[in-house]
Amino acid sequence: MIRAYYASVSFMDAQVGRVIDELDRLKLREKTIIVFFATVSYHLGEKGKWSKAYSLFDIAIRVPLIIAMPNGKPGASPRTVGLLDLCPTLVEFCGLPQPYKAPSKLEGNSLIPLLAIQMLSGTIQRSVWSSTRARLVSRCEPNAGTMSSGNTVLSEKCRSTVSTIHLN
Repeated sequence: MIRAYYASVSFMDAQVGRVIDELDRLKLREKTIIVFFATVSYHLGEKGKWSKAYSLFDIAIRVPLIIAMPNGKPGASPRTVGLLDLCPTLVEFCGLPQPYKAPSKLEGNSLIPLLAIQMLSGTIQRSVWSSTRARLVSRCEPNAGTMSSGNTVLSEKCRSTVSTIHLN
């Protein structure tokens, strides 16, 4: 199973490379935002689990998120963000109007400050990520004769997990 997982990751990596090569060939790379993410992560034997389902361990609730912005610099961040932040980020970067009128707005926060780019007068300015984020992850696992469930609340400073087993 591990080899199959690594094979799928290698295959996906090759496909992303093909897309980037084609963007370069067409001279569209500097006009394109590339966003790569997964909606699930997997256990590959850690904690005795072999799947994505029913786990509140970090390995199963974290997903890859890669954003390549035009003229952006490579980097990584340990900050807590969510996939919900993608839409506000793209809306802001593309200069599109917010799709909802105040006080309603898109859920999530723009990652532009975290990506350390902000286009002002044609120059790139460094800025600071000021958003604090806590996220809730819930799982429910049916087993023969029992039902186990749990919730994890994560922030950059702490984590709290509560699990419950319900006997039928």
